[in-house]
Amino acid sequence: MDFSQLQFKQFKATLIVALLLFTFIFIYLSYSSFSYQKEYITRKIDVLQGFAERSMTRLQTNPSLYKGDDATILGDDRMQFVSSYQQLSTHLNNVPKEQHIQTGKVNLYINQFGGLWSVSEVILIYRIHHQGEDYFAYFHNNTRFNDLELQTFLTDKMQPAIITASALIIALFIFQLFQISRVSSMVFELANWADTVSAGKPIAPPKMKSGGINYLAKTINKSLDTFSHILEKEHAFARFSSHELRTQVAVLSANMELLELIMNDLKPQERRVLNRMLSAIEDMKYQTEALLWLSKETEKDLVTEMCSIKKIVAKSVEENQLYLNHEQVKVVIVGDDLSFVSHPTLLQIACNNLIRNAFQNTEQGQVTVEINERSFTITNQNEPPLKGQQTQTGFGIGLIIVERILDKLQFAYHVDGLDSGRSVQITLPE
Repeated sequence: MDFSQLQFKQFKATLIVALLLFTFIFIYLSYSSFSYQKEYITRKIDVLQGFAERSMTRLQTNPSLYKGDDATILGDDRMQFVSSYQQLSTHLNNVPKEQHIQTGKVNLYINQFGGLWSVSEVILIYRIHHQGEDYFAYFHNNTRFNDLELQTFLTDKMQPAIITASALIIALFIFQLFQISRVSSMVFELANWADTVSAGKPIAPPKMKSGGINYLAKTINKSLDTFSHILEKEHAFARFSSHELRTQVAVLSANMELLELIMNDLKPQERRVLNRMLSAIEDMKYQTEALLWLSKETEKDLVTEMCSIKKIVAKSVEENQLYLNHEQVKVVIVGDDLSFVSHPTLLQIACNNLIRNAFQNTEQGQVTVEINERSFTITNQNEPPLKGQQTQTGFGIGLIIVERILDKLQFAYHVDGLDSGRSVQITLPE
């Protein structure tokens, strides 16, 4: 997981917690609204029962005053005492059927549910049976007035909840920003440490405040130690192998020279066999020499001095005459000399490989070495072109050795396949 993904996950966690807090606030307000309405209805039931009992007392005291068409009204539009179901249905809309109204208890009817911010429209009816007659006390709430009361109640309830939730969200965001900044600084510190670590210079990882980052640093350090150990073994093997091979190649080369002196009267066919053997030994000599130099630990092991491209190319041409078809191939060196500070042996090995490969891959035509201000180019062209020549892009291990050498010397290396051969350009470092 990269650092941007870690930041995204932390931000996502913050949003989830914020949504949970808002959900909690909504549930809290819903519960508060429900509790208010339940408490409101409970209070009104008690009030209605008390009102009904007082009204019955007055009715029993003076029946003629409170019964009949000209009876005195007990109560108001919201709460009233009536002496018949007909009067009840006159004062209330959507009144339930008479047989559905129970006697001796308060009947609750909800005409319209008000939701979170509004009081539900309710009707409370208290039915009293006295001396064979039914009397009704009812309460019908004023939703507009009660909405204001409910909103005031919810505002009082909501204010501490909102303040608490907002404080928690702000604290959470600040904590997440602190965590992101803390993790960022540790990651940057770990990256700076990783940049300073090299195979030959192990450095202990910095101690982090986070256990996970500490574990990551120790894992990276362990991997680097393992890699350094493997690399050291490879370098040691390359040095040992190169020394051993160079000894054997030197013995072969010396004996081949003696053999050539002894066998001066070789026939042309026998001479070609001897030349192929000499060619193979030269290839082995250059490759083992290159491997030995490439196995050097650091650039400090490589001694640099002023190098001349013309001298290096001329030496390569001379040492690789064995691979040149003198009758059919022409060698041309153009341009002024180019001098710069570099490692002469490694540069000579790379140039030898390129010149030798150019000679080996040119049966008839021209090999051109063009020297420019900051680069030199080796081009081999067959006349006529060899079949399939343009599809070849390298020369096996020779190309790999050249690439490794030029990379070690920080030279730019570019190969172009041509219809009649190929062109290799080597550019000096800036």
